[in-house]
Order: sequence, then C-alpha cells, then structure tokens
Amino acid sequence: MTEASKVDGLTEARASWIGGLIFALSFDADGRGRMINDADAALEALPGSDGWLWLHFNLSDMRSQNFIARQSGLPEDVRTLLLDDEDRHALAGTPEAFALVLSDFETEFDRNAGFEPSRLRLAFSGRLVISVRRHPLLCVDKVKRSLVSGRAVKHPAMLIGLLGDTFADASSDHIESFADRFDDVEDAVIAGLRDAGDYGVARMRRTLLRLHREVAPMRSLMRRLTMFAADAPETPAAVAASEAGRLLLSLEGLDGEVRDLQARARLIREEIDALASAETNRQLFILSVLSALFLPATLVTGLFGMNTHDLPFESSAGGFWYALILAALATASVVAIIRYVGRQR
Repeated sequence: MTEASKVDGLTEARASWIGGLIFALSFDADGRGRMINDADAALEALPGSDGWLWLHFNLSDMRSQNFIARQSGLPEDVRTLLLDDEDRHALAGTPEAFALVLSDFETEFDRNAGFEPSRLRLAFSGRLVISVRRHPLLCVDKVKRSLVSGRAVKHPAMLIGLLGDTFADASSDHIESFADRFDDVEDAVIAGLRDAGDYGVARMRRTLLRLHREVAPMRSLMRRLTMFAADAPETPAAVAASEAGRLLLSLEGLDGEVRDLQARARLIREEIDALASAETNRQLFILSVLSALFLPATLVTGLFGMNTHDLPFESSAGGFWYALILAALATASVVAIIRYVGRQR
C-alpha cells in the first residue's frame, strides 16, 4: 500500500494507529464483519471494492478530531456535523456522502445501562463509515457485539436500521419498566394507601418527558431521511432512506406509547393529589370540630378569669363546680347546634 492509497475519504493510508479509535470493523462482500485492532490492517483487509469499513472514534480525544478534520474525502458540512458539540438531531451532506446524529443511551463499561440520553454521530461515504461519540453508548455496543457474532450487513447504510432498532428496543425496555411501576402506584392509589406519593411519580414523569424528547426528534430525522435521496436512487442515502422508512413506523408507535404513559402519569398524579387533599380536609375537619368543642369552655373560663368585681359564684361555696357545669352546658349547646345544622343540610 502506498502513501496515496485510500478507501474513499480515508486519507491516513499508512497510519498504523489512528488516535482516538475505539474499534474498527472490516466487512467482506457478504457483509460479515470482523474486528481489526490496527487501522492500517483494516484498510488492507478490504476485499477489493466489495467490502466496507466502520471506524468508531472517541470524540473527546483531540487526535480523533484532528483525524476527522483532515478527511478531504468528506464534504465540509459532514465534517462539521461530526465535530459539532450540539445535541440536536441533524442531517447534512449529499446523497453520496452524508452525516446524521442519532439518539442513544450512555452505558458503563460493565454494560449496566441506565437512562441518560446521548448522541451518536455517523458519516457515510461510499465504503467508509465513521462514527463518533463522547461517552460509551449502549446501542453501539450492542450492534458491535451482534456484528462480531456473525450478523451480516451488506450495505453500510443498513447500520442506521440496526442502531435505530436497538434504540427502539432500549426505549421499549424503559417504557415497560415505567408501566410496571405505574401499575404498583395505581394499585396503591386505588387502595387509598397514604404512602402512594412515595413512588416517585414526578421523577418518572420527568424521565418520560426526556424520553419523548429523544423519540420525537428521531421520528422527524427519519422522515427527513426518507426524502433525502428521492432524486438519487443509486446512492448510499437511498438505502438509508429505506431503513428510515421502516424505522419511522416503529418510532411512531414508540412515541404513542410514551404519550400514553405521560397521560397515565398525569392521572396518577391527580389521584395522589386528590388523596392528599382528602387527608388534609379530614385533618382540618377534626381540628375544626375540636376547636368548636373547646371554644365555649374557653370563653367561659376566660370570663371567670377576669380580674374584676361582681363575678358570678365569686363568694359562693362550690363556685368552681358551678362554673365547670356552665362550661359543659355551653359545649353541649354548641354540639347540639352543629348536629342540627348538619341534619338540615
């Protein structure tokens, strides 16, 4: 291989190591991929014009940014999108060479997946695919393991379908988890349990909102991609458009499920608020009844406690008991009035 040899836009032909490279997958004519530990070996592994190459980079590494910036085979707007820091979903380039930003979820190296949305940036140019990320991604890891295990991908643009399906599956897992938790909360609310508000409904509503903000832009992106190659049927974008059309239906159903869960979460929140309001009203009612019962007695004792002359029973034997009986009669009168008013209502 000479210094001038290249694979489409890959100009670093003799580099034995590309800084920031996470993995390289070389695919043969049948779409079978194998891991390559050396970028130069990946180039040499391509069988003529039938295979293709996937390079996945860590964008946090400056060497990756420098490498991508020097790829003269990629259009300038494609390189700009790959190096962009914005989280927005986007599509740039031409049907022959284009880039797009997909949704994914962050994961740890032990493959414990939480819920933290992130971005994967992909560029397609002939037989070369370049992807970049700033954090370890769940969907990329699953797709890579599937390809290494023997899954065939005959065209580079079919990666969009694989990654989109994996994202939809991961989102569905989150949705099923939320649905199960909502079932528990609904059971508690219907049973009138006072600790129903401890299930973190507000936190789940926030997570569902974040998931909706991932699925809805992905739908819009797939819709744009289906129209991207309308006048260029023999380009990589045409295969991507076919994958996008299939993904669009899946994402629409997924977004509908998210919306249903959001509506369900609002109803549960309203039920919990109603339970809390009912409990507050019950406590206020008890407090009001106690206040009404003790107020007459308090008034009587307040009157007899005035430091003035001519108080009733001041000099009488048993005056304390007379005052106590008077307070009890006042309380009984208030109770009778309350019951009368209640019967009238």
